[in-house]
Amino acid sequence: MATHTHTDVPRANTGRHIPADDIRADEARAKLDDFTTLRAARGAAEAGILRLLASVYEIAVDRTLADLNDAVGEQSKVFSWHFSSLLTDFAIKTNESPQALTNRGYDAHTLVTEFPDWVTSIEAGRIDLEHARTMLRKTHLLREEQYTEYGRQLLKFAEAHTVGATKAEAARLVATLAADAFEQTCEQARAARYVSITLDEWGMARLHGYLPIELAMPIKDLLDKQAKALRETNQQAQQSAFGTRTNGSAAGTAGAAASAGAASAAEADPAATDTRTMDQLRADIFAETLLCATPGESRVTAQVNITIPALALVEGRENGTAPALVNGMEPMIFTEASQLTATAPVWQRVFNHPVTGHVVAVDRYQPTPAQRRFIQIRDVTCRLPGCMRPAARCEIDHTHPASEGGATSLENLASLCKSHHVLKHEKPWTVTNLGNGVLEWRTPLGQVVTSEPKSYAPPPPPPHAPTAAGPEFRPTSQTQIADEENSGTGSAADDSPPPF
Repeated sequence: MATHTHTDVPRANTGRHIPADDIRADEARAKLDDFTTLRAARGAAEAGILRLLASVYEIAVDRTLADLNDAVGEQSKVFSWHFSSLLTDFAIKTNESPQALTNRGYDAHTLVTEFPDWVTSIEAGRIDLEHARTMLRKTHLLREEQYTEYGRQLLKFAEAHTVGATKAEAARLVATLAADAFEQTCEQARAARYVSITLDEWGMARLHGYLPIELAMPIKDLLDKQAKALRETNQQAQQSAFGTRTNGSAAGTAGAAASAGAASAAEADPAATDTRTMDQLRADIFAETLLCATPGESRVTAQVNITIPALALVEGRENGTAPALVNGMEPMIFTEASQLTATAPVWQRVFNHPVTGHVVAVDRYQPTPAQRRFIQIRDVTCRLPGCMRPAARCEIDHTHPASEGGATSLENLASLCKSHHVLKHEKPWTVTNLGNGVLEWRTPLGQVVTSEPKSYAPPPPPPHAPTAAGPEFRPTSQTQIADEENSGTGSAADDSPPPF
């Protein structure tokens, strides 16, 4: 199938510019340069600490080898004693948690020995430590001989993307390189699904559900849609009840009559006084749906896109082949994805460019708003660099505004979340559609960055693809890639500082 091409020169489109945007502009550009310089200096220091901790690891190895004849216990335990003792000394010096610093030491050893190019990239300021931490979290399904290919492909991606995007790409890459281990682990995870309850104070409780992704995401989407629809109903009722108040200095009797009319309307329609937030609406709808619906009856009418390589449906999955993806982002178990295709009400065919792998066309038998469908599948997420909001929850933006004559065509449309859609038009950000979904952004401070659409093509296989094998346990030194919440030092969310 022919790709979409441009015959006209790409048109740069700039958002609204006001005099306030120029206040201290030179100073802001200088601060941007300073920020880049300081970030590079921080990267050099962090790379130095990584190499230092890795050298401490080697000291602990030498001490362990010398101690094996006299020590009582397994080699891994003896090593743990020496390594923990050394880094506890370091932790006291810097007022850090000994366990957290020990975990950082294990991470540093793995990075320096298995992923040295990542340390070099940190040193040059091209990626942050959090990129590396995200990469390490995904290695548990890989065999050591797969580390090189995994690290090479993911580093190339990480140097041009945020931590959040790198996390999603790492999951997809592991599911591709270690297909057998991924599918086996998915089967085990599905078998462990559950629902539990934790009682809280103040007459509340937390209901926890561990569900397959192809069920959990439509449930959340359904709650969002029903809550939004109910909120819009409430707002319309409130407008009808209270939207006709008398303004100005009208006679008191007229004001009293208007108030009485509003009160009467509110009593007639309870929705007019429904002030529940979206979170409250979701929670109430969730409870009412579970308590009032018939078990076993399908109630999910939300939409979820599952991308499956066509050849894999015929030939099956093996290491090096692309996984099934939910909404183009999250890998899921292939056997379940294959079963869903048998009952799917709608099929969509996605045509890729033979070289870049970018989406060039989408076809589906049942007619719908085809352009929106194409843009959402092509873009996957909001197209402002760094934003990870799914395209299905974004708005469709005319790069060249329709109000200025921009065409409603695939070459002039892209996904932008609401906040970045407003930002593009209300601030002097310049966007140029270069064709085939490639956007060039110029920031108000003069940076130029290119945003390319998601490639659905599988990565090239390594020169010597390893034989298939299931997941395996690793020695203690390889399983210490732990979050800080596992080290007894408090919580550590994804956006918290890395442990090393």
